[in-house]
Amino acid sequence: MQPTFYVWAKWDDEAKVWYTAETSIRGLLTEAETMEGFRERLKLVIPDFLEDQMPARAVLHIIAECDDELSPVVAKSGKGGRSRRTHLEAVPRILVDRKIRSRHLANRILKEAGIGKKF
Repeated sequence: MQPTFYVWAKWDDEAKVWYTAETSIRGLLTEAETMEGFRERLKLVIPDFLEDQMPARAVLHIIAECDDELSPVVAKSGKGGRSRRTHLEAVPRILVDRKIRSRHLANRILKEAGIGKKF
């Protein structure tokens, strides 16, 4: 089985860059203006950073986080063309890797997200 390296990327709206917020590779820090640029940079930096500890093959798993402000939405009704104001409800969303096989891990992720459902 190939080792997997995890990188949590976060968007810095002020600097307009994606940066390494957390990683499974201790001390690894990098940034780029686009997510594609961030991915490509990691592909170059990780082997160089790990040097002789770099395995022959590995998987890079990037988890990206970007906070956007939501504002009220004006929706048109079907009758008479009148507008009505609606609000987007903040719904907690989590992204979970589809390859997770352990129901225990899935349940832990759901619990940490505040979701009462269990598998």
